[in-house]
Amino acid sequence: MASEGGGSVSVPFDSTSMSIRKSETIEKRSKKNRRQTKSEYETTDLKALSNQTVEERALYRLKAKLQPLVKGAKYGKNMDVSDTTLKRWLLATNNNVIHAAGKIQRHEMLKWKLGLINITGDYKPSKFLFDYYAGGLCGEDREGSPVYYELFGIIDIRGIIMSVQKKELLTFKMFQHELIKEYLKVLSKEKGKDITNILVVIDMIKCTRDTLWGPSLRIWAEIIELLQENYPRLVKEVLVIHPPTMFAEIYLSLRPYMKPSTLELIKVFGNNYFKYLEQRIPRHYIPAYLGGYKCDFDNNQQCFEDLNWVEQVPQWLYLMSSSIQARAQEFNILAGAKHVEEYMVTLRNSLLSWEFYHISQPLFFAVYIDTISDKTCTFKKENMSQFSKKRNHTWNCKVPGRYLMVFDNCKDHAFNVRITCNIAVLPPADIPLYSFNKTLGDSIKFNLPMDREEVQMRRRLGIELPSIVPNRVSQL
Repeated sequence: MASEGGGSVSVPFDSTSMSIRKSETIEKRSKKNRRQTKSEYETTDLKALSNQTVEERALYRLKAKLQPLVKGAKYGKNMDVSDTTLKRWLLATNNNVIHAAGKIQRHEMLKWKLGLINITGDYKPSKFLFDYYAGGLCGEDREGSPVYYELFGIIDIRGIIMSVQKKELLTFKMFQHELIKEYLKVLSKEKGKDITNILVVIDMIKCTRDTLWGPSLRIWAEIIELLQENYPRLVKEVLVIHPPTMFAEIYLSLRPYMKPSTLELIKVFGNNYFKYLEQRIPRHYIPAYLGGYKCDFDNNQQCFEDLNWVEQVPQWLYLMSSSIQARAQEFNILAGAKHVEEYMVTLRNSLLSWEFYHISQPLFFAVYIDTISDKTCTFKKENMSQFSKKRNHTWNCKVPGRYLMVFDNCKDHAFNVRITCNIAVLPPADIPLYSFNKTLGDSIKFNLPMDREEVQMRRRLGIELPSIVPNRVSQL
């Protein structure tokens, strides 16, 4: 810029203007890169979308919504995003794309937690459940869909509950349905048409009053809720045959846990059930014990090759023996209330052990010393449920004193919580446990004379753990 005297004046360097120009050029380059790297869902012609039906547009939008999950390393490798699977989720949510995407994400998260992302990988089902869970796939219906027989009256659900944890049973049911989904894909390739669902036949023969046992009904309710949420539209129809006299009680107990779409699928048949079975299943695919022609190679009418008919779990397989039941504690915590259990710890480094056998609803659990406050909290508040990792845990009590275990049901103000657990205070792990060659006896007059080393050992044991040995022995 020239001055009045004809000289020149230097212009100062403006750093802000240069930074603005740089940012503008960066934005232009990024926009150009975005145009070049558009995905297949962004390059679709809008006119073509306008000509599609509501279901097709919803399917297209759902695929676009799931792209971050599909491209991710966590779920993308084994995630099923085929049209038939996505259509099931859309039908279950009335073509609500956001709702369907959320359900799919929760389903994949649950599969990842249970190790079911790859059914041939992490999860190894219990051989016990394969041996003692009655039922199985047997034959096909007239449309080519597999038929699953749930032998409701044969299943010893009480024995299964007593032999395995509830988490294992629920994971096994999900594993079953993952296998069914893979089997449907194989059938679709073999027959050259889409086979997307199965027919379920619930046989209630030999159903007794034990079926109305409270814990077994709660387990069935949780299984129904789990399968409804994670496998929508996988079942085309549910046929109930051989209903017992107390079927109305069973149905009324489980009906609140069923969705309206599930209730529409259920059909109950009486003594003339075979006529309705034959309308849906060819006679040569109906098991012979139900009046059809299908049987084993040795003419066994119950089809042992396809169906598991194990009726009762032997008691020696029970995980929760009668001795464990005898010392198990049961709590019923009201909605929005707290329950406090107090335990005295007299030795340093003692172990506070807890084992929860049954938790009906999730709740908060914490351990405090002397008083209930944030400063005295030793085991931080944790959401405890049937699937928690610290459901069976031991806590090291470094300081002797009064320990308070707090069960807080403030999470759910509508339902009570039923807990069955076993809580105990164990001696410190660093104190040696002595094993004597000679019998201890219950008085000073022992059967055999004691060595000098054994006398010293008994004195030391009586000083450190006086509750383990008799009073007279500690006075030696």
